[in-house]
Amino acid sequence: MSPLTARYSPKTLITCALSAALLLGALILCPANADAATTKDAKLTATVVKTINKVRVAHHLPKLAVQPRLKATAKAHTAKMAKANKRTTRVAGEPKLTTRVKRAGYAAKAVKERVGVARSKGKVVAVAKKLAAKSRSWKVMGVSVRTDKKHKKIWVTVDYAVPAAKVAAHHAAAAAPASASAAHTSSKPASVEQSIANGVLTMLNSERAAHGRARLSMNAKLVNSAHAHNLAMAAANSMSHQLPGEANLGDRVLKAGYDFHYAGENIGYNTDMTLAGAKLLEQLMYDEGPPPAGVVNHYANIVSTQYKNVGIDIYLDNAHHRLWITEDFGTSF
Repeated sequence: MSPLTARYSPKTLITCALSAALLLGALILCPANADAATTKDAKLTATVVKTINKVRVAHHLPKLAVQPRLKATAKAHTAKMAKANKRTTRVAGEPKLTTRVKRAGYAAKAVKERVGVARSKGKVVAVAKKLAAKSRSWKVMGVSVRTDKKHKKIWVTVDYAVPAAKVAAHHAAAAAPASASAAHTSSKPASVEQSIANGVLTMLNSERAAHGRARLSMNAKLVNSAHAHNLAMAAANSMSHQLPGEANLGDRVLKAGYDFHYAGENIGYNTDMTLAGAKLLEQLMYDEGPPPAGVVNHYANIVSTQYKNVGIDIYLDNAHHRLWITEDFGTSF
């Protein structure tokens, strides 16, 4: 029938007969290179750097080195947030991030800023996990933590960047065509398959509406992730969330360019290669109903409040006379 994978809670891996919970989210780790006004802030900055890199290592991503000039940019922004007592990536009157980075003397064509605030020292790690960028795009970062005694808050800024000299090579790699198997290509789904996928989306959102859940929007990057997995299952003629030699769900979603905070997956196949066949699979998954405490099943993914996007892909496999379905759920940063 159809197992499922869901990244439902940040620290557990749960498996049962027909479902698996795959945790793909915030963990912690690495290098400590702090630039702060006090020893306390320096230690907290080191903790944030370590936490971000631990999250990345947990997702099979390289650690990020701390770039001194990006640290200076982050430090200046953290000070402005503390003064304004407002968590924002742009304080009133402050130049945009690209301008700030250039003024710090750092050459970058790709930059991104994430900010957070903690009410206590013990909450800093949790904030750092949320700020961790789970993407291969970024090559370096700048981190700053500032303890604000006046407002009893701890402000955090993380600036990510791709050095200008590396941008061209990065884009070239992204544009390189992916290798395709002889039997199955990685071309976009055909219109018939898209039509079936849209029908499943309508059904899924109706199921969510019955529980007062917000509609999920179809996300092209998650569709690409789901499509690649359908091709892998069809090529192996085997249903699994991770086939031999295939990346795990988290890496597949990241490779598709979706920088996620939460991600999950439902999969299945039917020999009825029609919209009715696909809807039957969706119905069976939904009919599993609420799982026991501590377990995640297909139903849990369908009605979860964690997700905002979904990528539904249908692959009509004429070689094995099967309709393969992959639903990749996600919430991006």
